[in-house]
Amino acid sequence: MSSNIEPDAPNFEEFFVLGAKKSTWLPFISTPFPVHFNLSSPVSQRRNNLYSECDEYRVRTGNQTLYLHERFVALCQKVIELCPEASEIKACRKIEGGFNRVFIFTLDNEKNIVARLPFRLAGPAKLTTISEVATIRYLQTKTNIPVPRILDYNCDASDETNIIGSEYIIMEHARGVPLHEKWHKMAGDQQVRCIDAIYRTLKDIAELEFPAFGSIYFDDSLESVSKQPLGDGFCVGPHCGTRYWGTNVGERRYYHDANRNIGPWLTIGDYCDGLVDAGMSQVPPVDTKPERPIYHGSPETQ
Repeated sequence: MSSNIEPDAPNFEEFFVLGAKKSTWLPFISTPFPVHFNLSSPVSQRRNNLYSECDEYRVRTGNQTLYLHERFVALCQKVIELCPEASEIKACRKIEGGFNRVFIFTLDNEKNIVARLPFRLAGPAKLTTISEVATIRYLQTKTNIPVPRILDYNCDASDETNIIGSEYIIMEHARGVPLHEKWHKMAGDQQVRCIDAIYRTLKDIAELEFPAFGSIYFDDSLESVSKQPLGDGFCVGPHCGTRYWGTNVGERRYYHDANRNIGPWLTIGDYCDGLVDAGMSQVPPVDTKPERPIYHGSPETQ
C-alpha cells in the first residue's frame, strides 16, 4: 500500500541569513529567479517583535510571483512558538522539491525545524496533507522506525485561523548526511552493511497489514462511506496519488464513461480497475457525428 509521502529535493540549496541591515539579493540554486529579503532589524530579535520590520519577502517561481510577506513572518513566528526553548531564528534554507516548498529553520538552540508547504500539484487539497500526517503518526504508533516528530500542521488553506495561508506541516529535522553523497565513496562491503541496516530499520513496514488499498487517514477525518477501519484511530481512505486526481498542470480529466475511481479498494482486482479508470479518465470524449460541423448541409437539404 502506498503512503504517498514523496521525498523532497536533494540538499543542494544555499543558506541565507535573516536580519540583514540592508537589502540583499540572495539567489537560490533551485529556482531560476532571485529571492529578495529585506530586514532593517538586527539578527538578535526576540520573540515578541520577531520580524516586525520585515519589508518584503518574495519567491518567484516559474511564471507566477508568490508573495509571502506577512505569511512568511507568520510562519517564522509559528516555528518560534512551537519551540519554547528557542527565542530566535538564526538562519533558514529553502528547498523546492517536486511537490513541496520546504524551509529548514536553524534556531538559536542549534536545532533545525522543517516547514513543508505543498504545491497545488502535490495532490488533492486537504486530503494529501492530512494523509501524510496520519501516515507518519501511524508509523510512529506501529513501528520503531525513527520518523521525525510532527509539531504542527494545517490541512485547510482557507481556514480563517490559518494565518500562514497555506496547507503546511511543521516537523523536526532528520539529522544526517544524504546517502547519495556517501554511496560512491563506500567500499562494496560497506554498501552491503548499509543496505542490511536499512532493511533492518524498515522491515517493520513489511509486517504491517491493511484491509484495503488506498491512503492512511485519521478515522475522524473522513466520512464512513469512503474509508475502511484500520484501528487505533486510523483508517484507509481514497488514494492521494496524483494519477487519480489530475492535479498536474494542464492535465484535464474526463469522466464521461465512468465515475472517478479513487478507492479505497478491497481487492487487487479493484485496485487494478482503479489504475485503468485513472488512465481512461485522461482520454477525451469521442467526437460523435451530431457534434461534427456539417459543411455541405444536411442530407435533406442537398
